[in-house]
Amino acid sequence: MTQTKNNRQTEMFYWLKIVLVLAIQILFRFLPNFGQVTDLGMSILGIFLGAIVGWCICDAAWPSITAILLLGMTDYGTISGIFSTLFSNTALLIVMLSFIFAGVILSCGLSDWLGKWLISRKVLRGKPWLLTFCIILTMYIGTAMCGSGTAIMILLWEVIYSIANQAGIRKETNRWPTIMVFSLLYVIAIGQIVSWGTAPVAVIGLAQSIDMEIVLQPWPFLLYGMIVSSLLLGTSIIVNFLIFRPDITPLKDTYVEEPPKITKQQKAILYIVAIFMVLMLIPSMLPAKWAFVQWMRQFGTIGTLLIAIGAALIVRIDGKPVAVFNAAAAKGVIWNPLFMMGTALTIAGALTSAETGVTETLSAWLLPLFSGMAPFWFAAMIILLTIIFTNLLNNIVVASLFLTIVYSLKDVIGIDPYPLVIVMIYSCYLAVLLPSSNPMTAFMFGNKDKIKNTDIFRYALVSIVTGSLVLIFIGYPLACVFYG
Repeated sequence: MTQTKNNRQTEMFYWLKIVLVLAIQILFRFLPNFGQVTDLGMSILGIFLGAIVGWCICDAAWPSITAILLLGMTDYGTISGIFSTLFSNTALLIVMLSFIFAGVILSCGLSDWLGKWLISRKVLRGKPWLLTFCIILTMYIGTAMCGSGTAIMILLWEVIYSIANQAGIRKETNRWPTIMVFSLLYVIAIGQIVSWGTAPVAVIGLAQSIDMEIVLQPWPFLLYGMIVSSLLLGTSIIVNFLIFRPDITPLKDTYVEEPPKITKQQKAILYIVAIFMVLMLIPSMLPAKWAFVQWMRQFGTIGTLLIAIGAALIVRIDGKPVAVFNAAAAKGVIWNPLFMMGTALTIAGALTSAETGVTETLSAWLLPLFSGMAPFWFAAMIILLTIIFTNLLNNIVVASLFLTIVYSLKDVIGIDPYPLVIVMIYSCYLAVLLPSSNPMTAFMFGNKDKIKNTDIFRYALVSIVTGSLVLIFIGYPLACVFYG
């Protein structure tokens, strides 16, 4: 009897959650307009908020489907046009190809072999903190050097769970795997800035459209980035470990024998992974004037992933290909988070389009807030607000909005905008809280069997608080020393 009652309550809550999500997505547009938000803006805002609620409390797939359908029924575009935009997004294509490349690696058992090999090293055996540090450092170096760590993150994700299985750690009772998985996401968000990648180029490009005197020198930025990114990552990981106290004793007590000899297939794929890393490094490490480097830059991340996947399909060991495309795609591609990621990016772009009036409304609300502030506290408020809004909206739109505010008030406040622009490169990419914040955050929210949404919120809030404090009280003063 009790079981039947519980089942009925579960079913009732299931349908109530669906009604709630659909009500927000459909009925929000009937609320009174505020600020300069247009009717289209109200419609898209309701679709956006409803989708976020649905992703957090229901599922990854169906809130995405209803969001695309409803967005296609507005004046923003047609359903087919929006669907086409969704699957032509560069970030989505990179993640999809990274999934397939990860499937190539997983299909031959290379991630399990690497996990066993790593935990069986004498230098790491019985030293869980050193093992944890080495995993994070690998992710950081890979992301910082390549500018994109998606494929590396997916590989290390599997390595972490392989190590956890070897040590008898279950994510339901021990937070070590989930903290580590979230930390990889945070490393991607921060580590990509250190290399001369998309993030600094985009923000500096926006700043140069306002002030042509802004010039970012790579080597001072690299030194500054290494210091600030290390502080951001270190404080986030340490505080998360201190607050949530995962039990690392099993890692200390576990003895794992040397893994079996690596197979020919695994060795071939390991070589392909190494070549992939080298190809990703070449454009950022060699002089840009070289013809070979300019040729390599044409490939980008998508082209380099295609080269790696193609090589795995072409190379044969003992008369058989080292990878089969169908098997790799089936093993690696996880459609729920992928679809949610594309939907989040599409709706976020729609929300901040000129036709919605959302950006203009935020600008009108925020400008009076800063009048009369001292330079340091003005910078602190800009940093804090960019971190908050970049977790809700597109980071480029957020950067554009707050750069406009900074340059509008720089003479009134009496502040040098250059150091603040440097810090904003980090604050505009500290996006890890919601599925709409970051492509890889959407991917993580869609993998509820690996990490719960509540865990993501907990770890993200800690990281946002520690990141805000680091950027305000260390990052900004340090930027004043480097660029003041």
